[in-house]
Amino acid sequence: MTTINTHLRETLPKIPYVKAIDMYLMGCFVFVFLALLEYAFVNYIFFGRGPQMQKKLAEKAEKANNDRNKYDGNK
Repeated sequence: MTTINTHLRETLPKIPYVKAIDMYLMGCFVFVFLALLEYAFVNYIFFGRGPQMQKKLAEKAEKANNDRNKYDGNK
């Protein structure tokens, strides 16, 4: 995309104001950047600390249930 933008700036006439193609390419840059951020966020949610924390909580709950069952069995 940078190559396209540079090539267009070289081939089109020099004018002091922003052209429509500049706005379009800037919009494309923004969407690509936001897509990368979205990918990183979703990757973090599914494979980052979220599942690890859920796994630890599940292990703690299971251990608490096992301990409670031990004490109930002794009565």
